[in-house]
Amino acid sequence: MRLVIALAALTAVLTGAAPAPAAPLRECGNYGYPKGHHGDKPVFTPKPIFGAGVYDIRTRVATCGTARRMVRRFWAGRWGKCEPGCRRGRFTCRNRRTGDEVWIMRCTANGGRVVRFEYGA
Repeated sequence: MRLVIALAALTAVLTGAAPAPAAPLRECGNYGYPKGHHGDKPVFTPKPIFGAGVYDIRTRVATCGTARRMVRRFWAGRWGKCEPGCRRGRFTCRNRRTGDEVWIMRCTANGGRVVRFEYGA
């Protein structure tokens, strides 16, 4: 077994093989009420959110459309309890508190798909 691992490492060095780079992060904006918003429904925006909202929505491999759909359902209360984790469709999500009123939700699925967002006030 050690010989196989050593040969694989030597082959990688000799052929100049490098690990594949990670998929790029996509910035999908924020969800809530930005300054100057005149409406009763929250919106997706690149602008800062004032008050409670969802911030810094990011994806890797997954699309922004998938992330926005998840955020809308989360914000509307359709997720139910997700402490410390839950399953939503094909995604496995983990919730982590990072401050007095700030949490981070990170959801992963097969194929390296990641949806991550912060929420709170």
